[in-house]
Amino acid sequence: MSDFFFNDDLTVPDSARFDLSLGTPIATHSFLLLKLEEIFEDRVRNLVIESTPVQKLRLRLFDYCNDYVGSYGLELFGMKPNFEHWLILLEQAILREPLASPVHRIELEIVLSHPSHLRAAPKTM
Repeated sequence: MSDFFFNDDLTVPDSARFDLSLGTPIATHSFLLLKLEEIFEDRVRNLVIESTPVQKLRLRLFDYCNDYVGSYGLELFGMKPNFEHWLILLEQAILREPLASPVHRIELEIVLSHPSHLRAAPKTM
């Protein structure tokens, strides 16, 4: 089950967040990277308009008890979307250390320069 929602926290302006609970836990980097690629293909590309300046990209990984397994952030400083490049940067960060425990939930947050650069929210599955 995947949920999509706009962040209403005023401390994080103009962001969108994907929260994906996994049916089967992910215990290896290779499966985690495949799942991230799937999220970008199925969700992010459908939401973020190609010319949108993006400030930050945050990825948080959680275990079965909802504790952090890992947290990664990219400062993009208004960079236009380059999904393949983002995946490479996330992959490099993730591969630096082993996963502390299997991943049960993935949270991906995209902080944009302006909310009008988001398309309509996709329907959840």
